[in-house]
Amino acid sequence: MAKKTKRVSVTPDNVGRYLSKASEYMRTSFAAIANEDYHAACLKAVHAVIMANDAITAFHGGKRSSSEDHRDAPNLLREIAPLSAVPCIYYLVPCPFLIPYPFHPLHPC
Repeated sequence: MAKKTKRVSVTPDNVGRYLSKASEYMRTSFAAIANEDYHAACLKAVHAVIMANDAITAFHGGKRSSSEDHRDAPNLLREIAPLSAVPCIYYLVPCPFLIPYPFHPLHPC
């Protein structure tokens, strides 16, 4: 059995705030790409996904992940709203754990 993700209860009025923050992170991610700051772009994109994840889990389950480990966020999504997109989130969220090292260069796809 998978460990239960730490979570907090949230109200539906938080959904719009989470989506707004996700949009802001994506805008800054695209700006970072335009400046060829690929590590920063990855970090911002990951945070955008986490905020979008929070919006979905808040909307469908009235909860969001409160774990300090970003990799736990998709687990709550899987519990609350089992969607086909969940595997994609599992691939993206570990990105910040790879990029601090100079031997893992990031380049645009």
